[in-house]
Amino acid sequence: MILPSLIDYYDRLVADPEAEVVPFGYSLQKISFCVVLNPSGKLVEIADARVPVETTGGKQKLLARQVRVAGQAKPSGSGLNPCLLWDNAAYLLGWKADDPKPERTRASFEAYRDHHLDLRKEINDEGFDAVCRFLETWDSVAFEPDEATCAYLSSFGLFRLDGERGYVHQRRGVDGWYQRTLQAQPSGAEDSTEQHAQSLISGLPRTIARLHEPKIQGVWGAQSAGATIVSFNSEASESYGKKQGHNAPVSQEEAFKYCTVLKRLLADRDRVEQIGDTTAVWWVDSPEAKVAEDVMAKAAFARFFNTFDEDSEDHDAVAAEDAADRERLKTAIQKLTRGELPDLDGVDEGFHVLGLSPNAARLSVRFWWSGPLRDMLERVAQHHADARLLPVPPREQGRPMTIFRVLQATARHDGTPPKPDAKAIAHKLAGEVARSVFSGGPYPQSLLEAIVRRVRTDGVITHTRAAIVKACITRRRRVLAGPGGRFQEVPVSLNPDGPGPYQLGRLFAVLEKTQTDALPGTNRTIREGYFSSASATPAAVFPRLLRLSQHHLAKLDPGFKTNREKLIQEVCSHLETFPKQLKLEEQGLFQIGYYHQRQDLFTKKSETPVSEETSE
Repeated sequence: MILPSLIDYYDRLVADPEAEVVPFGYSLQKISFCVVLNPSGKLVEIADARVPVETTGGKQKLLARQVRVAGQAKPSGSGLNPCLLWDNAAYLLGWKADDPKPERTRASFEAYRDHHLDLRKEINDEGFDAVCRFLETWDSVAFEPDEATCAYLSSFGLFRLDGERGYVHQRRGVDGWYQRTLQAQPSGAEDSTEQHAQSLISGLPRTIARLHEPKIQGVWGAQSAGATIVSFNSEASESYGKKQGHNAPVSQEEAFKYCTVLKRLLADRDRVEQIGDTTAVWWVDSPEAKVAEDVMAKAAFARFFNTFDEDSEDHDAVAAEDAADRERLKTAIQKLTRGELPDLDGVDEGFHVLGLSPNAARLSVRFWWSGPLRDMLERVAQHHADARLLPVPPREQGRPMTIFRVLQATARHDGTPPKPDAKAIAHKLAGEVARSVFSGGPYPQSLLEAIVRRVRTDGVITHTRAAIVKACITRRRRVLAGPGGRFQEVPVSLNPDGPGPYQLGRLFAVLEKTQTDALPGTNRTIREGYFSSASATPAAVFPRLLRLSQHHLAKLDPGFKTNREKLIQEVCSHLETFPKQLKLEEQGLFQIGYYHQRQDLFTKKSETPVSEETSE
């Protein structure tokens, strides 16, 4: 459904004149020079077509202008592919700066000239005749541009008649002929290898695209010239004697539509978010009149991925255009963060999310979600509800559990506030987590493994890490129980009646606090030496820790010692024995119990719910 959704979005945009979407058969190209001719085909000048653009430093810079031309970008390769009334200087003028292959340049100009002279009989237009006469008489060998002209001959150029504002390819006679050609040949191409078959998109017989163009740009890590989603360039991937795109029959017009609109979406940075190596892009099936709903959806989606501050200017910039919308957005985000479904207008609009990652000259689809915006908001609310864990440190209150925060928790943590480091995130994990959130399915087992292993290695259990562990276990149990099934809830806050692994985590927190109370200022606690083994092999560690705790209890004040002994006894009363080994999920429960009990111990003594070690 990815391609049909993109095609529908293209059709909606092309019907909107303000959207300025290129119709089928055309493309936007960067034009830097213009060959100006008189009606007789004599060269008047080679004009600079670039436009001044003010840079961030306040200076002006000349950049090529975007002009709609006939046909697509020039395909790569060694073949000669002259375009209609536009091309580079090698084709238009037979000239190339510091030319290492003058024979190739001369052949390019001759191919360009012959191509247009062949069309002379079909195109009845004064401007086109002028171009043909120019190409017939132009001496490319004698052409020696000055240094100023060479500066803008490096990009594409086109033709214009002297005294006219429009270009030759825009003249009624030329453009009318081109459109009639498109209608007569739905393919819009003169490819001898074209095939007609039933399209997988529409189900109708169409001319099948051998190559899907234009190339899709804007995916992080992909080739700057663009890549493709559908591509066959290996015989091992082909079947039934079909070549390249004929193995996945999509008509040329449909390929053009989805490639064009996806390229446009990726160029809009407000609609793109980066998750690891995955570039996520989204769009809404919203009519133009419902701008507010569109903005709401955009802001909610961006907020879900990012971790920017509630009151930051950036947030205001992408959120809404007026105070009322901004306030509605703020309320909606707060509800989502609490795991509740916000009450918004337009939530029944279609919402689509596509995650792409680079794979050489191709793009891999990491995840895809399509459905009403209401369903997306429900999934996001469910994600936050599953990750709800108390107590929440003051600095974490109100912050959504974004996908980036989830991934960031798998990176190394030395107890200080971590900095975003995309390199420390497993690229494959990013797409898997996003897919789980969007689909409502279980989080990847690799996420729970990464968090548990990282906590055991670092010895740091933060609120975010504990919340993710709780979300992974909760989501997995819910899925296994099935729709409407009952399952054992993971404690949200301190639960004195929690399961055994949870009680072991509590016991370890109590023993650690007893040690630090008895030996204040100690450089190395039992957490540094025993946390990892205690959460994995309790039977090998806890008997020794309990014997060690007797020495620590002896150093406490009598009243404090009695209370601490009661607490240890209360926790141990829930344990029948110390298991030899804990499974991965049990290790997660151990860490949650440790977090709850440790926060509770610090709350009782200092009335400060968060210690420096557990804050992020």
